This record gives sequence, structure tokens and C-alpha cells, in this order.
Amino acid sequence: VFVTGAQLNIANTHIHHNVAFLGAGISARNEASVTADNCQITDNRAMLVGGGLNISYGSTLNATGCEISGNKAFVGLEGGGLRLFQASANLTDCQITGNSSAMGGGVYAEESSVEFSGGTIGGNTVKPVMDSYGESYEGGIGGGVYAYNSSVSLVNGSVSGNTAEGVTDAWGETYGGEGGGV
Repeated sequence: VFVTGAQLNIANTHIHHNVAFLGAGISARNEASVTADNCQITDNRAMLVGGGLNISYGSTLNATGCEISGNKAFVGLEGGGLRLFQASANLTDCQITGNSSAMGGGVYAEESSVEFSGGTIGGNTVKPVMDSYGESYEGGIGGGVYAYNSSVSLVNGSVSGNTAEGVTDAWGETYGGEGGGV
């Protein structure tokens, strides 16, 4: 689902098994508004960022009782489940589980604001990937949540069982392995 400068309201909907370059389940940008109630966003694959959702450039996400699971940003770096870039999100009683990427396995937030109330961020994984020049690794940071220049609020929820894997290159340099939870 692609939304730009528009409003999307979804309820009791299953968005699954989609493939895209950005935001394989939902991609919203340019001050779009997404409201999701009791939805499942599962098993989507983004080539670059936002396996489940990519919310960017002034857009907002309000999700209640949603499951965001099994999504993957499989070549890129950011946000296996949810990627926020210059955006905001309010997630209430959502389950963000089993997602993977190089940074922010569950949630990646850059220059963004995100509030979690209740719910679970668990079982998400990050692992470094080789850079485009094949010279070094990037990522392996923020198994559950990765936040850069952002505001993150976690209230009455659970962050557990997330993994930030590291890798050592042929020269003995170690990359990643930081912030399993947040």
C-alpha cells in the first residue's frame, strides 16, 4: 500500500507477503496519515528499508492492537518491522516481533518521534551487512529499537529477546553487536 500526502485508515486487515524496494507492507510519505486498528502486517520483504512499514517525510502512524511480525529489510539497513524517517508514530498494544534488518530490527527511528504504550518488542534481530564497496560492514545495532536523533517513549510494555549480532572482519575489526533491546 502506497500513500503520499493522503490519509489511509485500515482495520482488521492482513497485509502480508509483499515485496518492494521501500516499505513492502505500507509506504507513507509527504505528510501522509496512516491509522491502523487490529491489523496484521506480516512476512513482507523490502529490498532497502521498512520491511513492514516505511513512514517518512512528515507522515504519521497511529496503530492500535496491530501485529508487525516476520518482516525483513533484506539487503538494506533500516527497520525490519517499522522504519521512521522524519516522521512520528504512536503504537498502542502492538506486537513487533520476529523482524530483521541491519539496524533497528523491530523499529528504526531517525529524526522522528515514537511512543509505545503497552505491547511487545521482542525476538527481533539485526546483523551487520557488507557495505556497497565490499570493504567494511555496517549495522548490527538496535535489535529491538534503533533511535538516532529521535524521541522514544516506552510505557507499560515489554522489550525482550531481541538480538544485535556482531561480526569480525579479516583484519580483526568488530562491527555491530550493540543495543540488543534499544
